Amino acid sequence: MSRLVERFDSNRAYEYMERAKYEGRTEREGFSDYLATLGISRPEETEAFLKKIDEEHQQSTNRIKSNLEEMRRLVRVIQRKYAHL
Repeated sequence: MSRLVERFDSNRAYEYMERAKYEGRTEREGFSDYLATLGISRPEETEAFLKKIDEEHQQSTNRIKSNLEEMRRLVRVIQRKYAHL
């Protein structure tokens, strides 16, 4: 499943969704078309795939928040250091 997540391309998914809208279908149908190109066609596979993407997104978000907090901490240290010169 993680290899599929790596191959997932949100721009391509968006293209499929836009094409579906142009054809008079729903965006969800277009998204399903894109997932089918990745070999995901059953609803339970789709749910598992989306859950995996959500988990990886949450991990990335947590790393970004952690890095931002560390940057804030470093900035405060630097500000205190130079404010006392």
